[in-house]
Amino acid sequence: MVQNIKKIFNKQGFIRLKGVLDYKEDLEPVLNDMAFIMDRLVHRFVPKKDKVKVLKYNFKKMIIPKFDKSADDRCTKNKWVKVKKKPNIVIFLADDLGYADLGFRGSDIHTPNLDRLASEGMVLNRLYSLPICTPTRSALMTARDPIKLGTAYAGLQPWEHGGVSPEEHFMPESFQKAGYQTAMIGKWHIGRQYESLMPHHRGFDHFFGHLNTQVDYYTHESAGGHDLQENGKSLKRDAYATDIHGDESVRFLKELRDPAKPFLLYVPFLAPHSP
Repeated sequence: MVQNIKKIFNKQGFIRLKGVLDYKEDLEPVLNDMAFIMDRLVHRFVPKKDKVKVLKYNFKKMIIPKFDKSADDRCTKNKWVKVKKKPNIVIFLADDLGYADLGFRGSDIHTPNLDRLASEGMVLNRLYSLPICTPTRSALMTARDPIKLGTAYAGLQPWEHGGVSPEEHFMPESFQKAGYQTAMIGKWHIGRQYESLMPHHRGFDHFFGHLNTQVDYYTHESAGGHDLQENGKSLKRDAYATDIHGDESVRFLKELRDPAKPFLLYVPFLAPHSP
């Protein structure tokens, strides 16, 4: 009799209520109600000789272990879908890369690692991007046409006062709200003259890299000034910029990130942009 009740309870009760997301606020009161209902059913339908045996079971405790509190369960059109753990996301952005300058596009330039990513992943042949740095970054961060942002026709120069408006919502802000740790390593180039335009104010928890364009790959200078920093602190590195970006990305993954959180790592390289 006990096994039959557990079977009914699991099939008819728990599965239908499995999509309640907040355990403390939503699931526990529901389980309390369900336990009360089961208690009433036991008193009404279970033969007297089985009641003592059945009532030894706490129906709420019987069900709670079956609920994965760490998972994200969602209900869509009365169909329960188990959503896996939030994925970690890494975005590599090549700066001013030509469409045909890749090995898998038939170029004589050797790009074996990018070729492998293309062969093992998905190549979007009808995805259109912008030809230069500032509009490309503006579009990626906001999901809006750079014409509407005022950044469509040229890259921002170090002496210019401007950037993507602080009123625009940036992609990493959404990831932060979803519980992600966010990091950017590389070239920013969408505003730096005001604090509100800086990466930390646009959704990034960690920033290592350059704020301007045309940064020298070895000296890390742009327009006569040094341009390499970590979270607002200027620093020197005696290394090639692309290697620095790669090493810092690995450092974030191995040393800086919080393993308890999913992460978004955005790596907009200087390469292959001039100089």
